[in-house]
Amino acid sequence: QLVRALGPRGACDVLCRLRIVWISHMHADHHLGLLDVLARCSPQNRGGCVCGIVHARERPVVVVGPRPLRAWLEAYKRSCEPLELIFFDCAELVVPQQPSTRYFSEQFAM
Repeated sequence: QLVRALGPRGACDVLCRLRIVWISHMHADHHLGLLDVLARCSPQNRGGCVCGIVHARERPVVVVGPRPLRAWLEAYKRSCEPLELIFFDCAELVVPQQPSTRYFSEQFAM
């Protein structure tokens, strides 16, 4: 879709600048395209970017997503091809911190 929307050079620019991807949940329309993106952004990608140039990345793409996504990516890496990425479990961003039992009474004079 990037190539269709931006052309080969525009898609290359987006992929080369990509630093982080957020996958909200495990539905195919949200995560299946991630494999191709990560493969194209991987230093092991011998075919290069969509523009035909092999680009050197300073660091792997960060993938933020649900825990099952990590297992799925790890299984893919073991079975199909190596992918370089840093995974961050999105639950770490949304799990509320538990205040002490007196927090509200102390903070809001309740």
